[in-house]
Amino acid sequence: MNFLSNLFSKANIRLRLLIFLVLTSISSIPVMLLGYWVQQTAVEKEIMAVEEKHLIIAQNLSNAFDRYAIDTKAVFAHISLNIDMIEKLKNVDMLLDSMGISDLCTVDNLDRISAALNKLEPCGFSLDKEKITKLRAKVESYPDKVSISRLRRLDNRPVFFLAQRINADRFAVGTLETSYIRKIQKSIAFGKKGHSMVVDASGRVIAHPNARWEASSKDASKLSVVQKMIRGETGVSTFYSPPMKADMIAGHTTVPDVGWGVMVPQPYSELIEQAGDVRWAAFFVTIFGLFFATLLAWLAARALSNPITRVSETARAIARGDTKVRVTNISRYTAREVRDLANSFNLMVGQLRASHEDLERHRDNLGQLVDERTIELLQQKRNLDITLASIGDAVITTDSDYHIAYLNPVAEKLTGWSLQQANGLALEEVLTFLDVNNGEPMMILPTGHNQANKQPYDSVLKRADGSTIDVQKTVAKIEDDDNSVIGMVIVIRDVTVTRNLSRKLSYEAAHDPLTGLVNRRAFEEKVAEAIVLASSDQSIHSLFYIDLDRFKIVNDSCGHAAGDELLCNVTKLIKLNMRKADTLARLGGDEFGMLLSECPLQKALGIAENIRQLIEDCEFAYKDQVFKIGASIGVIEIDHRAESLKEVFSAADSACYLAKEHGRNRVETINIDNQNPSDE
Repeated sequence: MNFLSNLFSKANIRLRLLIFLVLTSISSIPVMLLGYWVQQTAVEKEIMAVEEKHLIIAQNLSNAFDRYAIDTKAVFAHISLNIDMIEKLKNVDMLLDSMGISDLCTVDNLDRISAALNKLEPCGFSLDKEKITKLRAKVESYPDKVSISRLRRLDNRPVFFLAQRINADRFAVGTLETSYIRKIQKSIAFGKKGHSMVVDASGRVIAHPNARWEASSKDASKLSVVQKMIRGETGVSTFYSPPMKADMIAGHTTVPDVGWGVMVPQPYSELIEQAGDVRWAAFFVTIFGLFFATLLAWLAARALSNPITRVSETARAIARGDTKVRVTNISRYTAREVRDLANSFNLMVGQLRASHEDLERHRDNLGQLVDERTIELLQQKRNLDITLASIGDAVITTDSDYHIAYLNPVAEKLTGWSLQQANGLALEEVLTFLDVNNGEPMMILPTGHNQANKQPYDSVLKRADGSTIDVQKTVAKIEDDDNSVIGMVIVIRDVTVTRNLSRKLSYEAAHDPLTGLVNRRAFEEKVAEAIVLASSDQSIHSLFYIDLDRFKIVNDSCGHAAGDELLCNVTKLIKLNMRKADTLARLGGDEFGMLLSECPLQKALGIAENIRQLIEDCEFAYKDQVFKIGASIGVIEIDHRAESLKEVFSAADSACYLAKEHGRNRVETINIDNQNPSDE
């Protein structure tokens, strides 16, 4: 009997262990999978958020540097093309300093370098023959554009060389400091090691938080992300950063035209740290779940094995012939099992109660996790609000129905709408954009109602009070994890100052500062267009070459101020005989050019005679002196036979020379084919 009891007891232990292992495995695997999924999801969300943020920051930096490069070229071109009259230009030093341009010099065809602002002083830098040859080659390749070199070292400091052709014998060269680029780069910092980096088109470092890399213009072209920027790619990449000694994730793009690379990297480890709270919470939940699952498995194993043991013991007692035996009358061990069976309902209720208590504890733990996650999300929202409030651009977001959801302080100031006023209004009620060229209203979402890209658009913003400002806007979609559009983000930048400066520089580059007429360069472009039209549609145009007679007498007798006043008076007289379609230009000194659109030769000769007569009849009085002047006018016809700009101007100059040779103050014309004189 003792032997059988011991054997039965051992079998009982094995059954309990088997049940315990099965239940533990079944309950533990889902708990561990849930904990792992929570950790991975937290890290993936951090990576997705940072990819979009870093790419937007990189593109905004690229836009700023692109505008800076355009403005710098415009300023340098304006000063270079007017370098012979530089003393008449206003605020040249201040304009150059504002763009970071220093040491403006000229190089002649003998490779001699001289200072442009003070010709008595030498140039602030020296260039060897090889560098001058390379600069001249660039200038000749792009004669009408400003060339910006790759990053160079000059006197142990990083600079760019600017070059612009002045004429066939000279070109202007200057140095562009990197201070503006470094200043913008240093303004981008986030996290512990998040930063921005700017390289030139060859991969040399222009601006970087590592002072040694920046000071030495480190060649970073071997970095994979820098190679992508050199190829002009835009996107998000991962790479290993030697100065940071960490794996990085970076949004990167390229500045158009100049080829500078811009990237915004952040260590991967910081993303893991940001997701650390969720990972630790998931870890502790997993440990608690495993412990709880083990405890439940052990209790369940006991609950399942003990009734079987006790029923077996009762059955054995009955088998021995003790019919009176009942579960309650056997030994205390058997009696307990019988009581458990007899009170199965109560036990079931007790188990249900225990399960309910377990669920309550589990719900409390879950509520605590939700509260912690809510606090974390609120903190992230506060950080996001602080970030949006601190950036210099206006940021506006909408919901999925394109109703206003948020305006940062810059957007409130720029649009004239407060967040309280605009919240919930349709996007079109708050924002009105006008076309830069014709003032017509523009669509806010240029690529369709449900689509938007991240390309900047130049436009004019109509504010709440009806006033307008020049802006540059960028529209991007906000998508959820399923790539469904849940709103839009619109970034608006005030570019009033830079756009006005650009317009002013463009106007000054094409007009004579004394008379306000177009200058020779702009006039040559108009004549070239007329030559093309004459060849394509058989139209006929006429060109005047006007040289004032006795102008030198006025200059010599009364000074340049009198000569300038006379030129302005003559300009007004000539305009009296101009049509709206005609173009009048000052070609230099006392010489004027006039292009008559859709005007045959005979009609042009009559107009030229009227202009000559007006000038002859005009008496120019200056102080106590009175002068009679005249005009020698050369007239040519531009038709399909005109082949080149040089040929046309040569013919007009020959006709004017013929007028002077025949006694001055007269109108002469020649045939453009053979440049033979024709009767007036």
